[in-house]
Amino acid sequence: NEKEIKVRDHFYGSYFEGKYRITFNGFNRKEIFFYNDIITDTFLWHYTLPEDFKIFDSVQAIDDILFFISYKDNHYQLVTGLDIETGNVLYQNQYEVTNENNFVITRNLNEEDKLMYGYGHVYQVLNPKTGEIILQKEFKENKEYDLLPSINSIYDNKLWFVSRRGQEAKFGAIDIATSEIDFVQSFLKL
Repeated sequence: NEKEIKVRDHFYGSYFEGKYRITFNGFNRKEIFFYNDIITDTFLWHYTLPEDFKIFDSVQAIDDILFFISYKDNHYQLVTGLDIETGNVLYQNQYEVTNENNFVITRNLNEEDKLMYGYGHVYQVLNPKTGEIILQKEFKENKEYDLLPSINSIYDNKLWFVSRRGQEAKFGAIDIATSEIDFVQSFLKL
């Protein structure tokens, strides 16, 4: 009972859990094509974003939800969750990207609690199953250390961050359990 694996010359997309394949309509990332079973390549569904929105960053499979963030003219943000089996929209939340920071900045999935975390102007926790921001807070350390984190990563139940560059660069960690900053440290100056 051998199965032949199909070879694709031009593949733009991702594989999920060895079971699904997702592709886009070229590089503009406005349409999603979703397939089941990478061996037989069975087409499941197709989804097109609202006009002028394009997917930013990666599309993530979180349990039975396909989660992604898209932007329109870098001014509007659309947070979307699709049913992984049907492609039906489970939620879509639109935000205006402004200086008030009322938009989604989370990009890091914590595999333990299946929540997404991010730290930029604010610290934020998002439930990717509902699309809801469940926690958003400012830290006094933002002003105290002149922080503007741009790189985040989760490891050992902490959200690690790097802020600024060069002589102003700092790094630190936020304890995910307490939602408090563990430490902030400057890089050594040579």
